[in-house]
Amino acid sequence: MTTKKPNFIIKFDGKESTYEERKNAFIDLCRILLKLAAENHLSKCKTQKERDEILQNLTDFSAKLLCNIDKSYDEAYKKE
Repeated sequence: MTTKKPNFIIKFDGKESTYEERKNAFIDLCRILLKLAAENHLSKCKTQKERDEILQNLTDFSAKLLCNIDKSYDEAYKKE
């Protein structure tokens, strides 16, 4: 494991990005961060039962979180 902080850069193709492109890029970034956090947490599990239980909890949490992020993004940045 490294102590280096990740550096995420989202780039578009040079033209003005649309609302949907920005929203999808943000949600994809959140998915990546959730996946990295889950992998880090699951690597510390000792038994398969513990791993399965934690994976189910993380999956449920991730689904709810991404749904809330989607709604919050729409509220914060009204469709253009």
